[in-house]
Amino acid sequence: MANYNFRISYVKGSENARADALSRKPEYQENKTYESYAIFKKDGESLVYNAPQLAATHLLEDNHLRNQIQSHYDKDATAIRIRKTIEPGFTIENGTIYFHGKVYIPSQMTKEFVTEQHGLPAHGHQGIARTFARIREISYFPRMRTIVEEVVGNCDTCIRNKSSRHAPYGQLQTPDMPSQPWKSITWDFVVKLPLSKDPTTGIEYDAILNIVDRLTKFAYMIPFKETWDAEQLAYVFLRIIVSIHGVPDEIISDRDKLFTSKFWTTLLALMGIKRKLSTSFHPQTDGQTERTNQTMEAYLRCYVNYRQDNWVELLPMAQFAYNTSETETTKITQHELILGLIHKHIKSRYHKKLMPNQR
Repeated sequence: MANYNFRISYVKGSENARADALSRKPEYQENKTYESYAIFKKDGESLVYNAPQLAATHLLEDNHLRNQIQSHYDKDATAIRIRKTIEPGFTIENGTIYFHGKVYIPSQMTKEFVTEQHGLPAHGHQGIARTFARIREISYFPRMRTIVEEVVGNCDTCIRNKSSRHAPYGQLQTPDMPSQPWKSITWDFVVKLPLSKDPTTGIEYDAILNIVDRLTKFAYMIPFKETWDAEQLAYVFLRIIVSIHGVPDEIISDRDKLFTSKFWTTLLALMGIKRKLSTSFHPQTDGQTERTNQTMEAYLRCYVNYRQDNWVELLPMAQFAYNTSETETTKITQHELILGLIHKHIKSRYHKKLMPNQR
């Protein structure tokens, strides 16, 4: 310091809003307590407790998005004010403004941000409620719900690919709810699809088998072939479900020929699995999987190419988008219920690499 000419002046604490926080630690001051605005809450007992903060951290791993947000702070009145004087609830970390651990999005780019998040393949052009839940988890800006409603309501892709598809709701009669995950499952086929080739195996598929856990709503979306028989269905069932989640107590399905075959009936009996078949022409019995089918089909329509022959490549991201979206019944994602983990936010620039060519 001897090489510099400087003068040390005393500044009263009330006039020094940017004083080092370590010099004013609450534990060094008698009879005073202060609320902590740390990004991670130190008394959280699990990762779920810090879910928003973790999600926001993953969001800003995208350097381009972080730089874009920070550059817009210079024109945002709230950001300019916060930079001058930190207000309750706000913190600044490495140039980014947080509100209770969530990234503050400047007003000039809120619609652009919502539009990008809504259209990401990992988010799947979902509706207002699910899009709002995702964005609320990672970011903060005023009028969030209104802006989400405006963006999603005017999304051209959603307007072209989604429509009302059922009559008014009737009386609900649901089977008994299982007490554990993967003890009761439902499944159904989506058939007569355009041939689509798996890029790794070269196998061409023309159907999809959807398997859903009735308790957590977690779903598997598995490419299938209509020509496969009950033995091949059994192999898929053992490889995807039994090897990971164990043997279920019951399976609810429609009366597809594979589900009523002698081989399949014998296999279920040997494994101690109760089979429940729906009434003919009454898909409401397996309404859970039917609804999953609709969500999956809407996703594929949003991203499939002109020839509609790349849907096999879209299924992994369709399954990810479905299982990482908040459900109305549980108010939590299926991914968290099954794995107990917070899913990592995929960087925006990686989405094009994860998705097949749509031409």
